[in-house]
Amino acid sequence: IIIPLNIKKGGYGVLEPFEKGTVLYDIPRNSLAIPLEDFNPSEPNYAVVGKVLDGLEKLNKVERVTKAVLKPASQEATG
Repeated sequence: IIIPLNIKKGGYGVLEPFEKGTVLYDIPRNSLAIPLEDFNPSEPNYAVVGKVLDGLEKLNKVERVTKAVLKPASQEATG
C-alpha cells in the first residue's frame, strides 16, 4: 500500500520535547518518525504532523527500538 504524504520538503523544525506517539516530519531526512518514548531532540530537525491514535503498543513490542521511522514512497512508485 502506498500512502502519499503530500508533505512539502524543507521547512523549519522546532526544538522542544515531543510525547511518544507524535508523528514527526524529519526535515533533513525527508521521512516520518514516531517516537516510542518521550523524545527531546538536540537539534530543531522535526515538525509535528500528527499523532498515532491506535497501534502504538504494537510498535512498543519491538525490542531495542526507540524510534520507528516511516519513509515516504518515491515519486516513481506513485506515478
